Amino acid sequence: MKKALYRKYRSITLDDIVGQDQVISALRNALKTDRISHAYLFTGPRGVGKTSVARILAHEINNIPYTNENNHIDIIEIDAASNGNIDQIRDLKEKVNIAPSIAKYKIYIIDEVHMVSKPAFNALLKTLEEPPTHVIFILATTDIDKLPLTIISRTQRYNFKPITTDQVFSHLKNISEKENINITDDAIIMIAKYGDGSLRDSISALDLVANQVGLIDSETVAKMIGWPPLDIINELGNQILNQTIDIAQILSQLNKLYDQGYQAIIVANQLSNFFKEHLIENDIKQLSTQQIINILKKLLDINTASDPERYLEIILIDVIINMTSSTKNNINELISTSVDNTRTKKKNEAQIVSNNTISEIHSVSKSSNSEEELFDYNDSTQVWNQLLAKLKISYNTLYGIVKMADPIFKNDGSIELIFKFAFHQKRLKEAKNNLIISEILFSITGKKTKISYLLSDKLTESHEKNDIIKSSLDDISSVTNVFKGAELLE
Repeated sequence: MKKALYRKYRSITLDDIVGQDQVISALRNALKTDRISHAYLFTGPRGVGKTSVARILAHEINNIPYTNENNHIDIIEIDAASNGNIDQIRDLKEKVNIAPSIAKYKIYIIDEVHMVSKPAFNALLKTLEEPPTHVIFILATTDIDKLPLTIISRTQRYNFKPITTDQVFSHLKNISEKENINITDDAIIMIAKYGDGSLRDSISALDLVANQVGLIDSETVAKMIGWPPLDIINELGNQILNQTIDIAQILSQLNKLYDQGYQAIIVANQLSNFFKEHLIENDIKQLSTQQIINILKKLLDINTASDPERYLEIILIDVIINMTSSTKNNINELISTSVDNTRTKKKNEAQIVSNNTISEIHSVSKSSNSEEELFDYNDSTQVWNQLLAKLKISYNTLYGIVKMADPIFKNDGSIELIFKFAFHQKRLKEAKNNLIISEILFSITGKKTKISYLLSDKLTESHEKNDIIKSSLDDISSVTNVFKGAELLE
């Protein structure tokens, strides 16, 4: 059976470790001066050499030759992810008092130590603080924030950093030459970027593509690792930078990528790399540095989104809207360019009615002595979006019901929410839910707003004169319908 490349080329001496010069230098000095600590803590992302250094250090301390094939009786490795409960730690506490069989020290390597349970940490604490003179602990973790401070304070800590793309490239190039892998430099660079600072992940990716016949180029690598072709990402990124793309085009391009099997998280990571490189090169076209930074921040959230595909669509649409300075005042015009011709025709037909209706509203506003301010198109749109946004943050269940409503902003300043189902109408008419919505509307508009909850089959002719205001909101929601119910961000 062929040995995996990451195992075949695993480091067996401190000289083999890539990209951790500061850590290696400090450990060398400790070994040279015989200043050995009773407990070490190695922290950093996965695949950067923590476990390899722990094994090498354990053998160096005991002056034992090391290959990645052997297991020494006095060097005990524990995977805390599967052996981190109280029983295993109690067993460890009993065995630490037994002297090493052959070596000078009995060394315990506990990998992913943050997975140790809280009771087990408490049991380990005293032993870690004052271990027998023949025992050394080497702890490794990818999540230092989950480790109790009491444990950290009793160890000598070394921080491992992600390995740079250049360092990974050099290492992969060397392996490729030794293994006679016919691969281009561009393809190796792509693999190095794919590893995202993890040497182990990069070597595993090289192992994956090494089975291809013929010359392995960047296009081959992209297909194997599930990355969309760079020319597609570059085209999409440049269109955003140059502001030459609209909502419909964004949705079309993303859907094509999804249909070809590319995951939204991968697309987001690729776009992040694109924008980051252009930011470094100060080649950001018509956008400001802050705008690029905002885009990068939003793309980071894709990794934790419950629906990454929809969330990526919302992010990029939000980017397009915010890039257009006139969008806030002319949002209806922006939307009309982003939907199909049928919707555009419907809007144009309604505009004739809109001019007369809005003129009538302004006329009433000037002559009325009422304290209530009337809603115009922009006000009603913003009020509705802010209401939904505030509900989503604090009352997620209520948000799910309210967003199903068909809102009508009346000329007298009141609001009617039209529902298709009696269940939704009944829920919102409950005193506590009505109070929540009323208070949120007051915080948005600065005034008390009368709210009515109606079923769609109870609409009367008196609503007809408000249809144009309602249709404006429909144009907004038409965009969200394109991408399956996601909401348009303000």
